[in-house]
Amino acid sequence: MNFLNATKNRWLLGIASLLVLGIVISPLASLDALLIALLALGIGQFFLGDRLILAFIVIRPALDYWRDISLFTYQNLTINVNSALGLLFFLWAIIVLIPRWRTLLQQPLFWLLFIFSTLIVGSAAYSVSPLLTLNESLKFLNLATLFLLAYILVSEKKLQLSQVLAAALLSAVIPLLFGFYQLIAGSGISTFGINGRIYGTFGHPNVLAFFCLLLLSTWFYWTKHRPTEYWKSRPELLWLVGGIITFQMIMTYTRAAWIGLIIFIIIIGLLYYRALALKTILSIVIFYALFFPINELIISRTNYSLQEVPILSRLTSRNEEADSWAWRQSLVRETIPIIEARPWFGYGYGTFPLVWGDNRNLSHLWDDSAQAHNDYLRITLETGLVGLIIYDIFLLSLLYFSLRLTIPLHNPDQIFLPALVITFIVMSVSDNMLYHTPVMWLWWSIWGASLAEFSNKKTA
Repeated sequence: MNFLNATKNRWLLGIASLLVLGIVISPLASLDALLIALLALGIGQFFLGDRLILAFIVIRPALDYWRDISLFTYQNLTINVNSALGLLFFLWAIIVLIPRWRTLLQQPLFWLLFIFSTLIVGSAAYSVSPLLTLNESLKFLNLATLFLLAYILVSEKKLQLSQVLAAALLSAVIPLLFGFYQLIAGSGISTFGINGRIYGTFGHPNVLAFFCLLLLSTWFYWTKHRPTEYWKSRPELLWLVGGIITFQMIMTYTRAAWIGLIIFIIIIGLLYYRALALKTILSIVIFYALFFPINELIISRTNYSLQEVPILSRLTSRNEEADSWAWRQSLVRETIPIIEARPWFGYGYGTFPLVWGDNRNLSHLWDDSAQAHNDYLRITLETGLVGLIIYDIFLLSLLYFSLRLTIPLHNPDQIFLPALVITFIVMSVSDNMLYHTPVMWLWWSIWGASLAEFSNKKTA
């Protein structure tokens, strides 16, 4: 055994030396970046082993800040820093999963993910943009791989759900610091008449908002379990963390994420924490019941409206410029004829912005986005009704297994998982959930780890 370990260490040292030599003599910055990434991967594997997945989870949200740095460009395909990380993770994950192929085949959702992944990669054969489809397919393959790998490692007890949740919370440090800087410096994004929307390290405030939504659901489970003595003895610190995340979520001005948080609270509340649900619902009712008469009184006395406060305006007014409900309805109506032209297998995975951009009505010509803002609509256009059915079956199966493991409960906090799944399903109607890749890395990892953790507890 010592001989094998010594041989392995010599091989690793030799490979590391070659990578360092390559970095020194390489004339290309992009090649240097690749070699440095491979060297970091080797060092991480040496010290962390399979737990290197936690490092990927931690760095992915922060790395999104460098999404515009291009490493390689071919035709209309650009490999940026995030794409390179995704490819690196996928290759590493496959190497980790191959020896576990028998366990992989027994994972209850493996075949659904495999069939859908095969469909989206295969759609490159008829896609209107094959290279774009392959690039976007890699993003989904990473999500599927994260889900499966987290599930298997937790099932084997080489990883714990608490570690995945800790990695998710740790990954928030840099994005939230950027959010505070944007708030103080007034450098947030202005969209549709809403000024100063913070976005952290991400490309849009909506992404930070859904990131905060995931963090708050993670925080909920964490506060119930507090897996270390450090957190058990510092409840005030836990509430401070929750307050910071909530505040940043509010400052994104993303109503869809606010609604998602309310849905999550109501689900866990109606089933097991009824006092929490009733307080949430009652607070919302009281707020809206009192706001308008109080605001009218203030206007009559001071000629000042509380709706001049951006947050209150976002919560209480329907600004035609900032309201996207009518825009989403028209987008659905105008997308249906495009889908009918290729109803069964669509135009190729990841091609919605391209297809919609070429076929949209003149009224949408100057839209600031060519995204679907509806995952089900997007998947139908890209992979047809076949793809939509498979994807929906996966989500419903995930919900079924999470509920089966959760109800009846010995530990009510396990409702965290089905509540998170239902929130995702609902939010997918109004936003590009799958398109928010840095957040989805965490979301799908938590799904896989939670499913395995609760399965272990039920069979124990």
